[in-house]
Amino acid sequence: MSEKRIVLVLCAVTAAAMTFMAGFWLGNRKESNFTAIEPPKESSSDISEAPSLQEEDPFPIDLNTAASDELQKLPGIGEATAKNILAYREEHGFTMKEELKQVEGIGEKKYAELEALVIVK
Repeated sequence: MSEKRIVLVLCAVTAAAMTFMAGFWLGNRKESNFTAIEPPKESSSDISEAPSLQEEDPFPIDLNTAASDELQKLPGIGEATAKNILAYREEHGFTMKEELKQVEGIGEKKYAELEALVIVK
């Protein structure tokens, strides 16, 4: 082997050994700021579907049947906005959830947060 090739092989072996040692040392430290993150659990549902909902979750909420207290369980919906949703429903009814953007106090940003949590039957 040429001298150049030997040097390259020694550099590669040294780099690999140093990487292994650093990882070993970091993994065995007693005081570590490293927090392991669990990978998400695989779901048998289609990726395009909304996240799986637990049985005790009140979502999705039907805009045509929900009471004020149910609507207030939605993120960013307080008593005033819930009343606005009920008033809109009384006057127009909901045929699709995108109509929620017509309710006073709900813009594009808030609708984006609510879209997966509401349905219209």
